[in-house]
Amino acid sequence: MNELNDNRRFTNRLTNNTLAICIASILFLLTITSDAGITRTGSHFGRIEAFGSIFINGREMDTSMAEITIDGRPGNESDLRLGQLVRVTGVQDDEALPTGITRTGVASKVIVDDSVDGPITDIDANGRIFVLGQPVLIDETTIVDLLSGAESAEELSIGDEVEVHGFPQADGSVLATRIADKVATSEFEVTGLAREVTETSFELNELVVNYAPDALGGAGMNTGDLIEVKGSVIGHAGQLIATRIELLGPIHGSSGEAGEIEGIITRFDSSAEFAIGRFRIVTTDATEYNGGGPANLDINGDVFVRGDFDDDGMLVASSITLRGAMVRMQAEVYTSDAGSLTLLNISVTANEDTVFDDASSMDIESLSFGDIYAGDQVEVRSFKNPDSTEPLVVQRIRRVDFLKETKLQGYVTALGSPAFELQGVRIDTGEQTKYRNLRGKKISATEFFALMTKGSIVTASGAQTSNSSINATEVGFEID
Repeated sequence: MNELNDNRRFTNRLTNNTLAICIASILFLLTITSDAGITRTGSHFGRIEAFGSIFINGREMDTSMAEITIDGRPGNESDLRLGQLVRVTGVQDDEALPTGITRTGVASKVIVDDSVDGPITDIDANGRIFVLGQPVLIDETTIVDLLSGAESAEELSIGDEVEVHGFPQADGSVLATRIADKVATSEFEVTGLAREVTETSFELNELVVNYAPDALGGAGMNTGDLIEVKGSVIGHAGQLIATRIELLGPIHGSSGEAGEIEGIITRFDSSAEFAIGRFRIVTTDATEYNGGGPANLDINGDVFVRGDFDDDGMLVASSITLRGAMVRMQAEVYTSDAGSLTLLNISVTANEDTVFDDASSMDIESLSFGDIYAGDQVEVRSFKNPDSTEPLVVQRIRRVDFLKETKLQGYVTALGSPAFELQGVRIDTGEQTKYRNLRGKKISATEFFALMTKGSIVTASGAQTSNSSINATEVGFEID
């Protein structure tokens, strides 16, 4: 009898504890939603931009209570890394917020899935690396984080086993957002479009995959299907022996759910309907555009889309931002007012999606343009479509106490040697200047200027000699 009573008391304590945890969780969510003005469910796709909990597409999502999945395995917050591509669902604020106020949300689920993991099989002269035969493009936003301490693509070597996160492009390549050491398992993984499909093999870019019918689990496969392949053995001819093949269909949102998606246009039917990876996007006459218009939408365009999912699970765009190339500036503010800044003779503005960060000794929590003054040191990140004449809208701005050098990344707007122009800013080069190709390797001045064309994307760093000129100590190409 005593044993029975003990069991009952234990069961009661367990039930009460479980109930208390559930109530606390509900109260926690209600507190957050009340404070942040969260009003609806939402689905988000993009890279992890910063932590606290995580920032994705400029929105801060609390992940403290989220179910986290890493490549199909249970994970936790400590597994999340900058540059990982994530799909986040949860609740979010849906109000028009003043400029400088960060959008927020509370995540219920975070799904992390890489594009390819395996050995680097080739590195070409243009700076592309190939991982398991998949072309991987690296740009200035790619985070390289290896245990060896390597932090740039220049330090990668054939044979290195890496894990690549990135946006798929229409030609089957991956624009990498993060390259890190491969997780310590014997399994390799690759996602892509199947080509040259037979009953025993198919191709994913330069990789040949051999498989048995049971790897498909009874499903059929055709040329052009988007698939994820896993295998642990690479054959003598470099082919991957598949143990599991999964067909990947479109990702559908729930009807009425909000959506925020960033990525590359991989399928373009028209400006009224296109795809970003596995997400289908439709536009209407009410869709608003930033950085261009419907005529600027095209295959491989870099875009950010906000809208609502319809009954078919497609995202109906309320707004589309055409990002073009990344424009970065590290410089001293020349003029400032409540609505804009000028630095390096370039005027920039903000909108409701702009993220402000004060890393200076002033440490203002809700930083805005009104708090930034002429002479302040800032780091600015934005996107610029070369066909757009609209002002540069800042995606992220960070104030610091000190900058070691002035830096500008953007489009070449005027050719010349040894001087040229980036975004209308004069770049002077000379004996002090180092020149680099796409992969970051040193090249000669002659090689650099022979490769440069109007519209090339170049980064220049050095000393600012006026509000519209830089004496460059280093210049290098970036991916277009």
